[in-house]
Formats: sequence, C-alpha cells, structure tokens
Amino acid sequence: MGAGASAGSNGQLLPPNKNPAAIPIFTGLKALQAKLVEEGSWTEGDREEIEGLLAKARIFYDSQIEGAKRVQPQLEAKLAQAKDDFCAMYGMVFKMVQQDAAYSRAMEAADRLEAAIAERGPRTRQVVNQIDVLYETSALKQKPPFDEMVHRLGEDTKAIDIKVAPLKSLERAFEKTAMKKADDNRFDSDRLLDLVRGMLVFQTMEGVAAALEALENSKEF
Repeated sequence: MGAGASAGSNGQLLPPNKNPAAIPIFTGLKALQAKLVEEGSWTEGDREEIEGLLAKARIFYDSQIEGAKRVQPQLEAKLAQAKDDFCAMYGMVFKMVQQDAAYSRAMEAADRLEAAIAERGPRTRQVVNQIDVLYETSALKQKPPFDEMVHRLGEDTKAIDIKVAPLKSLERAFEKTAMKKADDNRFDSDRLLDLVRGMLVFQTMEGVAAALEALENSKEF
C-alpha cells in the first residue's frame, strides 16, 4: 500500500494506483515506457511529455503523502496486521530452510559477496539521478547483458527455473522514489537498483550455495 495511500470517497484506504487522479499519469508513463522498449529511444517530444508526466506525479505523491498523515492510525493498524501475518508464515519457512545441510555454506557465500561489495567503497548508487534518463541511457542497455548473465548462471548451476523480468515499470519505480521518510531525497532515483532483475529457482540450498559461489568467482561480478 505504501505511505501514499489515502482515503477514498467510501472511507476505504485507497492506494495510489487505484486513485482516479493518477490514472492518466500512470497510463502515460506506461505508454512511453512501451515505446522506449520497442524503439530503443525516445524522441524530443517523448522526453518533454515524460517530463510533464513526472512533474504531475510529484505533485500527486506530495498530496498523497500529506493525505496519508490524516489516516495514519488506519495505515499503521493495517501494517501491523500485515507484519504479523507475514512474520508467522516467514518464520515457519525459514525454520525449514535452516535444516538444509547446505544452509551454512550458502550463508557464508552470501556474507563473502556482501563483504566484497563493501570493500569497493561507498554504498552502491546509480550515477544518474534522473529517472527518465536512467531508463533511456542505462536500464534499457543493461538489460540484454544482464539477462544473458542470469541465464548463463542458472544453466551452469542447474537451476530448476530461470526467470528474467521486464524492466520495472516507470510507475512503480517512481513510486519507490516518492515513498521516502526524508523529504530531502524524495524523488531521487540514484538508489533505484532493480530496474533490471532476474531470479533463479533451486530445490535445495546446495543449489543456492553453488549459484552464490559461482557469482562470487565470476569476472562479471
């Protein structure tokens, strides 16, 4: 639901993507993203259009965040219930996963990867802090080699399923930049690190460990 949920006319909590005021904005962003994927770039007219839509989106989310403050008790109650339900289910699954013989090996590999990333310096950020430029100049170009890497890693480690996703929707990516506790970095896009993404599925933690170790030893990493 996010911090931007507000109350509809019937008193029910209304998430941003269900708000009639936002539908033209989101529809426009979706159409422009589809055009970018199909044609590989935007025209100057497209760029002007997306700048206008993003300006409207900023105004919309600012108003939603202010509106959410008026229903904060309701939002907090829903969040608390969702956390209770999720944690109970997650806890049971986690106990089962921990019993796998390769669990410790996988966690050790994950820790090494995390340490290797930390050694590279400051926290990873995008070099571009403008979401439309980030999509056109970086995400679109990085997707093919990323997808290839995910497929190769999955095949080498015998994943039972290899999944690559479309580019994250502009609507959802912008929403992530809007939902910040601090006003000073709201709408900054330099922390969007999952515009391209993929997933490998394994039946056992041994497969997870093998994939993490392969990634650790990869020149691409």
